[in-house]
Amino acid sequence: MWGTPGGSNSDPHVAFNPFVNVFLYPAYDRLIEMGPDGELRPMLADSWEFVEEETVLRLSLREGVMFHDGEPFDAEAVKENIGRG
Repeated sequence: MWGTPGGSNSDPHVAFNPFVNVFLYPAYDRLIEMGPDGELRPMLADSWEFVEEETVLRLSLREGVMFHDGEPFDAEAVKENIGRG
């Protein structure tokens, strides 16, 4: 689609074009989204809180979510995607 030296603009981890989010947001769910009013709202994370002297973010994930290939959305998937990013 929009090839770049570092990857494709269709991959949110390596998107080169800062305006590509207009196209990516409808295609990719996020853990938490920021509403137009600046308030954080749940998406794939039901809730969240900072713990351990606010050095750790604990997320409660939605249950029953599957990726398009049938793999489960779970803590391991979140860990892998954050690590990849």
